[in-house]
Amino acid sequence: MSKDVPKSSLGAMVQAIVSILSGVAVLAMAAYGWVAPWIEHRDWVAVSVRYENYDCRMSTCVGSKGSRYSCQECDRKYRYEYNGRKISGVEYNKSPSNGEPVKAYINPKNPGKPFRSPSVGLFILVIFLSIFAFAFAAVYIGIYKSYKALEKAGRKDLIQKIADGEDITDADINKYGPPKPKYGSSAKNS
Repeated sequence: MSKDVPKSSLGAMVQAIVSILSGVAVLAMAAYGWVAPWIEHRDWVAVSVRYENYDCRMSTCVGSKGSRYSCQECDRKYRYEYNGRKISGVEYNKSPSNGEPVKAYINPKNPGKPFRSPSVGLFILVIFLSIFAFAFAAVYIGIYKSYKALEKAGRKDLIQKIADGEDITDADINKYGPPKPKYGSSAKNS
């Protein structure tokens, strides 16, 4: 744990800023991936679409951390019915479908390729991650305030003990006695 604790108020402030920027980036991804498509397609009509795989082949997919693995990709035909019209088309290089009808959305003014909305569960996970990032930022802001007060009191020894993960005792706090009062310019003039 001691490697993760900042060693100065500046380090705590930097980590707070990084946490805030991470939370904002995750929220921006959520807006781009879920909110913007929802706004764009909110007046579209739901239909039941059937996919049929053809020309399936093994391909190389890239996983987390850049790892590569074999995966199957197919071209697939889609079919749906809207206002008594049967509409079909082809999607290329998609993961294979299991053949079950799925709910998708189409533009009622110009029926064509269906749009499948992203997973709501994944959206909730992304929002949770952004909240987690902002919680870290709050923790680092608290550490920053504590370190700033200790630096102002000249107690960098306590900051070092905290950063090293050691416990602070009453003896450590009272080591130099109570803080000495600082006399302002008004005391010198009287």
